[in-house]
Amino acid sequence: STSGEEGIEIETSSIGYSLSKDTRDNYMNAKLGEVFNSNITLAGFGGDAKFVSLQTKYKKYIPFEYGDYVLSFAGKAGIISSIDDEKITSSNRKYFSSKQIRGFDSNGVGPRDEGNLVGVGGNKYYTGSIEMRTKKFSPEDLGIEVGLFTDFGSLWDTDYPTNVIGEDDSGPRMTTGASVYWDTAVGPLNFTWAWPITDESYDVENNFKFSIGTSF
Repeated sequence: STSGEEGIEIETSSIGYSLSKDTRDNYMNAKLGEVFNSNITLAGFGGDAKFVSLQTKYKKYIPFEYGDYVLSFAGKAGIISSIDDEKITSSNRKYFSSKQIRGFDSNGVGPRDEGNLVGVGGNKYYTGSIEMRTKKFSPEDLGIEVGLFTDFGSLWDTDYPTNVIGEDDSGPRMTTGASVYWDTAVGPLNFTWAWPITDESYDVENNFKFSIGTSF
């Protein structure tokens, strides 16, 4: 497929503005509150790329049974749009990590090169997640939580659709799974098992993931 950057180096010069709010009771292991962030980026003040990008994310934590159970809702959405008919090249598109929709690999969702089957990114995306976490299934002093979740989302739209699979497929992907969160001396450890409920034939699964640290 064509990326828009064949044989050239794209230089991006941009300015941005961000709004955020964070009322979580704990940054690493929240049980109450919400966190919101929205930012807009405008490129075109020098450099080669000309675009406007908007990204917004939100997560809310709701405790039950005196904090023994915590329900969380999360959502993210973003779009990048060209200015003056300049096309969005590969380095400025959106890409999913394996944390975006658990159960898929990094770059496992979205438009894909027909030849080498590598994800080429997209200009539009959304993701969402619902999760219930609890420490009730392990001794308190071990610091182990178990979570059950459902993730969903989609990534689509490229300005170079030639030889690309799924270029305009905004159909939702959905996964379900379980996570074990372990608060250790080296930091929070996370073991996740997840499987797609809905997917496309060209998506790439990753049913197990281990990570250190937290993410939003």
